[in-house]
Amino acid sequence: MPPGGAFRALLLLLCGASAAAPPGGLNVTCHNQQVTVSWEDRGPGTSYTVRVEGSAGEQESETTGNRYDLTRFVWASEDRSLGFHSVTVTAHDGGNQSETMESETFTFNHLKPAHIKCKLDFPPVDLNEANSEFTLSFQNPLLFYTELKQVPGSSSPTFTFNGSNFSGECHADDKKCKLTLPGGLPAGERCVQSLDGKVAYGSRSISFRKTGPVCAPVSTDWGVLVLSLMLLLFFIVTSVVIVLICRVKAWTMKNNPAKTPISLVLDAHEGDMRYALVSREDLSPVTVTENQISRTLPVCSEEDLRLDGGVSEDDGGVSEDDSEETEAESIDLPHYDRRQMLEVDMGDGDLAIGYSHRRVVTAPGDHERAGALGGHRNANGHFDLIFMEMA
Repeated sequence: MPPGGAFRALLLLLCGASAAAPPGGLNVTCHNQQVTVSWEDRGPGTSYTVRVEGSAGEQESETTGNRYDLTRFVWASEDRSLGFHSVTVTAHDGGNQSETMESETFTFNHLKPAHIKCKLDFPPVDLNEANSEFTLSFQNPLLFYTELKQVPGSSSPTFTFNGSNFSGECHADDKKCKLTLPGGLPAGERCVQSLDGKVAYGSRSISFRKTGPVCAPVSTDWGVLVLSLMLLLFFIVTSVVIVLICRVKAWTMKNNPAKTPISLVLDAHEGDMRYALVSREDLSPVTVTENQISRTLPVCSEEDLRLDGGVSEDDGGVSEDDSEETEAESIDLPHYDRRQMLEVDMGDGDLAIGYSHRRVVTAPGDHERAGALGGHRNANGHFDLIFMEMA
């Protein structure tokens, strides 16, 4: 605590005045070039006296908040920016005054002894490759930070920077700091792993934080890129042409069915050479009528039976009573028992026209008579009687 602060605290104790609660948590923060001090707020109605003291002068200010910006004070001159400082804060609540709280010392000068060493951020850095050489480049920090540029009465500063196996510098009148790396980079590497620097004002300096790694972009092989683009363009054009050809071909087939392959015809029989093409416009409605056929079958004479290979009287043939019975039973036969006309080749060019008659035999006597007439029994119990007539 400075002598002045101790004296004020002792004076308050001697006078017996009731003290306000002191501000706790006093803290100084360096965020790049910005410097602030903050503390715990003691509630509404409390004001604070902020006093900056150090190797390059002092300043006292009043505030009602719990934060105060020290940037303008620090960068007001070369001596202040390179000196060391401390901050004291006193709370006032009505007519009462608190104990004065003091912060840790801080400085941007890395050669000065202080609790807090503030540093600036390194400007953005580029690493480029050309003709197998790597070059570092970045904006001059003396121009990048307006606080460094506007320091009144500053001497001609120099910015120096260092890597793992190289170092370089630039001056206040250089807009950019550049360095071609001597010896390049190790085989297979394209990055500078770390980079730091400082602004020197004679024997005093302001330090910068390390940055890295900084890598060079991969060089583009323009020949390969152009070839790839040409192949891509060729593929796109070819695809478009194929699609257009297919669409035109499909449209042509749709308008000219004769050129359409059989496998693409929706109608399975259309275009098939096994089927004759019939114009659908020539078709006319068909009328179906029933042909009324006589349901009465003619009665064969005994002579016809003998000519057809039937049974004669000597063989125990059928009597007239049996013929009459056959005639009676042949009337009103169903459709499937009607006679069927047949054309039979008798040999030597002789043709015979005959018919067959099917009837159902149920009585035992009918079986014998049907067999005698030359009928043949089938699996369903029917006898087929065939009568022949010469053409």
